[in-house]
Amino acid sequence: MSEKEQPIESSDQFHYEKGRLLSNEELEFREFCLTLIIGIDQNKLNKLKDRRPALYSLEAIEKHVNGLNDRKFKDPREMIRTSLSILNFGLKYIDGHINGLAARGFVNSHKTIESAPRILEHPLECIDSKITDLRKRGFLTPVSLIERLPRILDFNMKNIDEKISGLNARGFTDPIHLIESCPSILCLSLNNIDAKIEVLERLNKLYKLDLNPIKVIEQNTTLISTKLEKIFILARILREYKPTADEIKRKINPLYTTNLESMILSYTQKRPDDTISNLIYNAREIQSQKFSNKEKRISIDNFFQKQDEPNKIYRDYIRAYPIKKMK
Repeated sequence: MSEKEQPIESSDQFHYEKGRLLSNEELEFREFCLTLIIGIDQNKLNKLKDRRPALYSLEAIEKHVNGLNDRKFKDPREMIRTSLSILNFGLKYIDGHINGLAARGFVNSHKTIESAPRILEHPLECIDSKITDLRKRGFLTPVSLIERLPRILDFNMKNIDEKISGLNARGFTDPIHLIESCPSILCLSLNNIDAKIEVLERLNKLYKLDLNPIKVIEQNTTLISTKLEKIFILARILREYKPTADEIKRKINPLYTTNLESMILSYTQKRPDDTISNLIYNAREIQSQKFSNKEKRISIDNFFQKQDEPNKIYRDYIRAYPIKKMK
């Protein structure tokens, strides 16, 4: 048997398993087990039924939950909810990945697998190939890159090459370093990156900043992964404070790294003579109180819904951040 064991169970469109026709009662029981023990929602359950009508037996579920517990994973059920394909892999295969990743220099193979269970879908030979390919392109720490962005294993090298070339074409001096500093840039389209450059250029014109958007991004690498809508909302907030060019240059990093809900709440408490330094200070004070984003959202809603005139900051915020997605 290969390192990647065969799925524990197999089925086809007629709901057979190992030559045995599964009854409707047994299928309903399996649905119940996945819902009760693993906690998967109906949407994910429906998708699983399309791919694998026989689902998974109680024995298979318990074997994996107990096996992952024995291997000191903190939350086996969450791992399985995140990637139901775990139930297709034998525990020996999972052991092979734990040990294999450690042997390849992953600092904490348990943490890597737990945070991104889909890494188990990539045989160790494929991971070796990706590490080699990344080194050939000049990446100094490919293992660290995979640890920080396991999804890179899903990208073919042609896509990565195109991203490197695209960053070069836009004037970034060291795309390899930029990607290593902020791996999530690989998840962004070049159009998304162009839009962020354009927003910075607009701010340049609006406030006469004399900034080079490319250099701003290179010096503040996480800016590239900041949600575009957040940048737009912050730009609207800035207009209310009439900052000087020097203020923006000095405060650009704390502006976009501070939690957006805290920033908007700070704005709702604005006094006539406040500067963006006051905005940021108050936002950080709010953030230190450890309220959830949903709790802060309630306060934001209460404030703006009492205003006589519609507010564009609030309009853009509720469009970009639906409350149902908040925690």
